[in-house]
Amino acid sequence: MKARILYYVIGSVDVYSDNVFTGSKIEDVIPDFFNWKNGKKRVFRQTEGSKEAEEPATKHRKYVGIINAKQLKQIKEDFYLQGTCQTMGTLTEYGWFDAISWDLDITDCYHTDCTCNLYVSPIIDFKDAEKIESILNKLPDFEKKIKIDKIQLQLQKALNRLKDRGKNRYSTSIEIDLLQCELEMS
Repeated sequence: MKARILYYVIGSVDVYSDNVFTGSKIEDVIPDFFNWKNGKKRVFRQTEGSKEAEEPATKHRKYVGIINAKQLKQIKEDFYLQGTCQTMGTLTEYGWFDAISWDLDITDCYHTDCTCNLYVSPIIDFKDAEKIESILNKLPDFEKKIKIDKIQLQLQKALNRLKDRGKNRYSTSIEIDLLQCELEMS
């Protein structure tokens, strides 16, 4: 059985302006990918707005979504990656995930007072996760632990690939072969 790898993404956009009248409007700098749709359903949902901002001149938006490798590659191609770093992970509605932090350059000559940060976590497609769980539940405990460790290792390898921002080595699909516990990419 093969399981698809998807990416859980938490993105934040902030505009810092000393002057609320001449600074950037947050609506003008939000990257287009936060408005992507799969059919009628939005890929990302907004979870925070500017009401939480501490400073009156600061505008903030936070988005959460699950994307595939092709969509992740599109983000990478559309925006300059200013930097990446390993994080302690992200706390999500599904639990805690390992994550890489990406700083995207969304500035231009008109909007220099804004930032965009993405926390990207490789995850197993939820549809496949149910099948995996039923397979693992049929195994003896010692075998189950070995398989889980191997799956976690493959997810870690997918995470490490995200760190490699300079070489742009992304695939359009990533799968884990659960029998071999090897990462397969095409």
